[in-house]
Amino acid sequence: MAMCHLLSSRVFLFVIALISGISPVTGENFSIIWIIPESQNDNYKQKTAVIGDEVTFNFVSGHNVYIHPSGTCDETDRRLVGETSGAKHTFLEADEGTVVFACDAGDHCEDGQIISFSVTSTTTPVADTTPPTAAPTPPVTPTTSSVGMNVSVNNSIIMLSMLMKLFQFF
Repeated sequence: MAMCHLLSSRVFLFVIALISGISPVTGENFSIIWIIPESQNDNYKQKTAVIGDEVTFNFVSGHNVYIHPSGTCDETDRRLVGETSGAKHTFLEADEGTVVFACDAGDHCEDGQIISFSVTSTTTPVADTTPPTAAPTPPVTPTTSSVGMNVSVNNSIIMLSMLMKLFQFF
């Protein structure tokens, strides 16, 4: 009985999140094996991340991870991410743009142990470059619920129907 209650509570919260337009956190976790590349061809390639993604640096002793605002191996204003394996950084709004990570042990950065991430906002709209082929359809007029969320009537009816079917099993 307790398991049914726990499951129904989770389902209820998920459905409420769907109705209100809240999407579950799905941030990506980039796992970087943090070593000095063997050759210039093995250098770290630029990666693309969005706000909320996380990067984890895994390495053996003798390395560290710093953020280099310079975008190069210049250590001016660097910020420590970690000095042990498993060092993590979560991309925040302040990181939007380019974030460069480097190892400052010895000449590791100069030897290619440096990686950059292009960080974008998840709320940045993507421009539609497709030319229109027909007259645009009028948008569905949303209604406002008592808590101020915009919910279309059709979506609410569908979700309510799904909830009713789901709770018939409990």
